[in-house]
Amino acid sequence: MEEQLSIAQKIYLLFINPGKGGYLLRMGNTLNYTLAGAVLLELAAENKISIEGKKITPVETRSSLLYQQRVLDKISSTGNTRSAVRWIRRLSFSNSALRNEIRQSLYNKRYIRLEEKQFLFFHWKKPHLSEKAKVADSIKEIETWIFTGTSETENLYLLSLLIPGEMLRRLFSDKEKRRAARKRLKQMGVENVVSKAVAVAISTARAAAT
Repeated sequence: MEEQLSIAQKIYLLFINPGKGGYLLRMGNTLNYTLAGAVLLELAAENKISIEGKKITPVETRSSLLYQQRVLDKISSTGNTRSAVRWIRRLSFSNSALRNEIRQSLYNKRYIRLEEKQFLFFHWKKPHLSEKAKVADSIKEIETWIFTGTSETENLYLLSLLIPGEMLRRLFSDKEKRRAARKRLKQMGVENVVSKAVAVAISTARAAAT
């Protein structure tokens, strides 16, 4: 996919149903947490936050991206360090705003179109892929990173979210290839503090719901 897309933008596109639009149902309950993790990893890659141990500390206070600025404002306003898990949970609670800003950024780039939907008094915008070929190219690129390797920090950060975000099924329809990809990701050691926090947040939310 084109270089100017951020980690969160690439992740968001992979959550959209390529045929019917909207979010893939099997991945919908991981979307908020995965996007929150993606934005934190973006900020870390750009040295706007630091991650020491399991704690996150603000380094910069400004970003040209609206959704990054929203997260930076939240982190900076606390005045102290908090764990990655706490930030993933906190950001996911208000993630509709964060998700909508990421969606809007992709709409502005014409990667998606938005369909106005209504049910009774409820209104929402359903995303559809406008650049299916580019998303397909992105999937091929991610497959290359997994099976051939990559040294780019942002690529490794994106790969770290694939398992906790339950995205391998979206990337690989073949069960054996999906299993091989999972094994390869574990061998690569792409897991990090934020991706672990995403996994914990999703697991905790599911446990609370049962």
